[in-house]
Amino acid sequence: MLSISLREKKSSKEDTLNDAEVVLDYVAPPVEGKKETRMSLTRHDLKTLDEGSYINDNIILFFLKFIQHQLLSEDMRKKVYVFDTHFIAKFRGLCANEYTREKCMKAYQEMRRWTRTVDILSKDFLVFPIHEAEHWSLIVVCYPSRLFKQQQPASGDAMEAEAPAQPQPTPSIIGFDSLEILQKSYADMIKIYLEMECQNKRPEAYEEMKETGKIDNIPFCQMIVPKQKNFYDCGVFLLLYAELFLKDPNYILRDLEHWERLDWFPKALVERKREEIKALINGLGQGDQTVVTEMIQRRDRILEELKDASDQFDRFDVEHFEELKREVQKNIQDYEFTPRDLETLKLRSYLTYPPIEPKPQ
Repeated sequence: MLSISLREKKSSKEDTLNDAEVVLDYVAPPVEGKKETRMSLTRHDLKTLDEGSYINDNIILFFLKFIQHQLLSEDMRKKVYVFDTHFIAKFRGLCANEYTREKCMKAYQEMRRWTRTVDILSKDFLVFPIHEAEHWSLIVVCYPSRLFKQQQPASGDAMEAEAPAQPQPTPSIIGFDSLEILQKSYADMIKIYLEMECQNKRPEAYEEMKETGKIDNIPFCQMIVPKQKNFYDCGVFLLLYAELFLKDPNYILRDLEHWERLDWFPKALVERKREEIKALINGLGQGDQTVVTEMIQRRDRILEELKDASDQFDRFDVEHFEELKREVQKNIQDYEFTPRDLETLKLRSYLTYPPIEPKPQ
């Protein structure tokens, strides 16, 4: 028995050492005043891409940075800012689950160093990964740059003067959640952060913003998008939402009055995403840049080949989906919510969903 125990301990120690082995040192280039982002991905991180596992924060942040820096055009890259996976959790913790303006303003004083060197209000898309009780979701703030008066081009060209005015994009906050349990309070927190950024960095525009309520009035829409069929694929869906949204924002933004986009991407992309990211990380770790082109080509080929295959798009089982939502909701409730926090939990869903009751004290 002793010899078996010693072998097990030795094996466990070897597994731990193997898990710590670095498979990729990834460097995301600097963006407007921000230093380059350096990340080391280990075999442990890769294991979270195994089927049936929850994808961890290192993989999520790596792939979001990868999307921005290697899948977008140079022009689009400059218009996007990806927040750290811990940003929302930290901000929420400083608010102590009380999403009042006073609490959020106080939290901002602690958090503003996170965006000290970047002007997020000049961006077109702010990407917020959100993690709570082993569930990933995504919020994208669209066109915060449009909160401010846009500089008009000099007139004088007769042809230009006669050209019909093109509709201008307007600010909005879009939520993507593969279980549709994203809290509206997150959008409210983000709005206050944007307001405080405006006061801190653009004081000349802040008074007008405060008086007109431009930031407060930014609409929040939770899209009806393809959904997970199990308890563990939320991270996969977050990464697909981010990748395909930034590839073509207009697909989502063209008509926000109709929130359903169940035909956004086929099941085949979800089923292959874990292995695709594994192959990408291993390839980049070995210095093989061709894996990037190959991944893009496979993605676009699947999107093209299956765009008319109706059985490939989300036709979910309502009963099964409700069961998943109830279980994840219970996990969130058991996590760290207070009764006050639960009162602020607002779920927008076209499906019937039982209300959360506070845990007995």
